[in-house]
Amino acid sequence: MIIIRQNFRMSRAIILLLTVLFVNTSFSQELIKKDTYTYSDTNGNFFVQKSQPIYLWIGFTKDSIKNLHLLKSDTSANYTNPMYFDEEGLNTIRSPWAVDPATHIRVFPLEVIEFEVYADGIAPKTYLKYGNHSPKHINGINYFGNGLSIKLNSSDKNSGLYNTYYSLDGLPYQIYKEPVKCDKEKSYLIQYYAIDNVGNIEKLKKYKFTIDKTKPVTELTIKGDRHENVLSQNTKIILSPKDELCGVQLVKIKIDNGKYINYKGALNTAYLTQGEHTLYYYAKDYVGNIEDEKSFTFFVDNTAPILVEEVIGNSFMNNGKEYSSGRSKLKLTAVDNKAGVKAIYYKLNDGDYQKYEKPFYLSVISGSLNITSYAIDNVGNKSVSTSNTSRSSITYIDLTGPEISYKLKGAQFKIIDSVYISTNTLIELISTDGESGFKSMDYNIDQGEMKVYTEPFTIKKSGVHHIGATSFDNVNNSNHNEFTFIIDDKGPQIFSRFSILPLLKKQVNGREINVYSSVVSLFLSATDAKVAIDKIYYKINDEAEKQYLGYIGGFKQGIDYTIKIRATDKLGNETFSDIVFATDNSGPEIFTQFSTPVKSQKEIDGKKINVYPSYVSLFLSVTNAHVAYEKIYYSINGNSEKIYTGVIENFKSGSEIKMKIRAVDQLGNQTKKDIEFVIE
Repeated sequence: MIIIRQNFRMSRAIILLLTVLFVNTSFSQELIKKDTYTYSDTNGNFFVQKSQPIYLWIGFTKDSIKNLHLLKSDTSANYTNPMYFDEEGLNTIRSPWAVDPATHIRVFPLEVIEFEVYADGIAPKTYLKYGNHSPKHINGINYFGNGLSIKLNSSDKNSGLYNTYYSLDGLPYQIYKEPVKCDKEKSYLIQYYAIDNVGNIEKLKKYKFTIDKTKPVTELTIKGDRHENVLSQNTKIILSPKDELCGVQLVKIKIDNGKYINYKGALNTAYLTQGEHTLYYYAKDYVGNIEDEKSFTFFVDNTAPILVEEVIGNSFMNNGKEYSSGRSKLKLTAVDNKAGVKAIYYKLNDGDYQKYEKPFYLSVISGSLNITSYAIDNVGNKSVSTSNTSRSSITYIDLTGPEISYKLKGAQFKIIDSVYISTNTLIELISTDGESGFKSMDYNIDQGEMKVYTEPFTIKKSGVHHIGATSFDNVNNSNHNEFTFIIDDKGPQIFSRFSILPLLKKQVNGREINVYSSVVSLFLSATDAKVAIDKIYYKINDEAEKQYLGYIGGFKQGIDYTIKIRATDKLGNETFSDIVFATDNSGPEIFTQFSTPVKSQKEIDGKKINVYPSYVSLFLSVTNAHVAYEKIYYSINGNSEKIYTGVIENFKSGSEIKMKIRAVDQLGNQTKKDIEFVIE
């Protein structure tokens, strides 16, 4: 409230009151607020919040606020009650001219009366400071190291700062008095604002950040050859730093007494001298946390083992040429300076490399001996291979027995791995040795007693037989082989099949045989239980034998046939079979039927002939036991033959009829019949 007092002659006072209508502003959060919106500083300057409404009251005493009167303006009714200050900072309430308080007379020269009021509508500003720390922004998160204190610097240009408030991690707001210490490793949220002396509130500010106090950790791994702490010159030392929060900024390394440098990639031991070395290293994260220095002591070994070869054992001479007796051994020895020998490998002549375990007999090779070997230590250093190490005491090594095979003389047939032979096939065993030479061979049949082989032999018993043969060379190397033969002395089984079923059966020489139509075809086949069929032959009656190449046909009507069949397999075994059958030549049976009964009989040339009326009709029909009939033919009194197509009629009265009838079936068999009658 601003009170303006003027004295009048009536010793009464008029008091002008300036009233500020305070409007409270609410916040969604529980912010601390200032209850008053006016302020007088130490210089007597009066401040009011610019956004608040203003009312002017007039009174007559200095200290009493009773009997006040609210001033109204007729000329500015739209902008008063309430009114608002339009200027930020100094505003004035004026009375036109000053009056002397004692004489109540206008003062000359004229002087305007002004009441000063300072309007403040600007909120204070607060800045967050980190001290000597700088944040590291990673993936949207602000990281700080240890020892962070947050400072809040607030200022206000007009009425001045009332208070600064802050809330840490959602706790109630409190007055900021000193830097806020954040000494725990965690994520923080600080919210803050300031209020000036007339209640202007700064917009709430928030700042999220994380304190990272954990040192990074570096893991050392070895890629390549390693044995304990001995490394080869082809090994890499890899450092893998990890930091769970702000991340690793750099890794520092040094070798032995050198200077620390930045780690840029795997350390290759190829650039280090042979001998012992120490790697020192540590990591630093982006907020200054430094890992405790670590070290790794290792030995670089680039020297391969030394390898010594030695052939031990006896040999002997044969026919002017030196051969191994099979008792020679190869011995390999290796020594290493640091990592130790891991393995020794060798190969003989052009064979594959094998791991050496202990001295071994040279029973895996024959011929000239060349030894190639090398040793490898536990970090992969490999000795230089030695090759073509000739030993005069082992000029030639013969440790293989003779080769054994066979040769067949006579009928033979092979199906996949099965060999079929006849009882007359000769079996010849063959043994050769290209080194010390063939000496002798023994054999047996079906695991029987062993015999000395001298000449080819046969097996007379049918079935599967096993021959075992053991051959020896001149240095008593032996070889054994087995052969299996199947003895087949039986010919194929013969099968025959006619293309049609038999018409009937008849007796020939006391034997019942089938009778077929002459158009029948005969098919032959054969089956052999063991080997393939070779050929089938056949002989018809007294004709020459022919090879069967397809079906047999072209048989004549009314003939008795005997066919002799012979089948052979691939081993020459034969089988014989006879087929006896006959062909049919019987035609259809002819039937006649008149449409009227016999009227009378008449004797002609000593024969009694039936007499029919002139309107009689004649019907013809046939029956065949086996196949369908083809046609019926007839002729009357020697005239041309006609095909019967239906009833025969219109006979001439008083005529003597002599009719010849012929019936043919579809196989060409025919039957004839003569009839004679008289038309009345």
